[in-house]
Amino acid sequence: MHVLFTKLSDLRHRVEVIRADGTREKADLETKTFLVHDFVHYAVESLAGMTSGFFGTLAAGAPLRLLNDANATWDPDSQIGLAESIVGPMQSVMKGRLDANGLISGLDGMFTATNKQRPNWVNAAFVAQVQAEYDRLWGAWRATPFQGQLTLVWPKKK
Repeated sequence: MHVLFTKLSDLRHRVEVIRADGTREKADLETKTFLVHDFVHYAVESLAGMTSGFFGTLAAGAPLRLLNDANATWDPDSQIGLAESIVGPMQSVMKGRLDANGLISGLDGMFTATNKQRPNWVNAAFVAQVQAEYDRLWGAWRATPFQGQLTLVWPKKK
């Protein structure tokens, strides 16, 4: 699947999905909210090897409008549910509001509250890898001119 992000302005972008079966869809979104979230999803899911998180579910044919619904709830035992539980707090790390230790501590508390354990691969090294991938994506986005596109491939090529 190819995901094309078109920079419409400093405030808005278009995301277009082109699936392996040729189906396509697109949506214009507010950049401040959605782009950071999508880039963190891409970094977390590709580095964790998730196949049915946000991007895998999108590639499998789930409608973009469903996945961008802020009120959607996901089975916490599914990969997309796990991805959402990690990506939300991870955004605070990308924005400099939380460090890796704070993230891990917060996730431990969240998972304990639901009688689960934080996946052991979510550690300081993983957080650093996500930060590096996010920084790469954000740098590429900043270098994208207005009306230009940044294309991500899913699954990410190693």
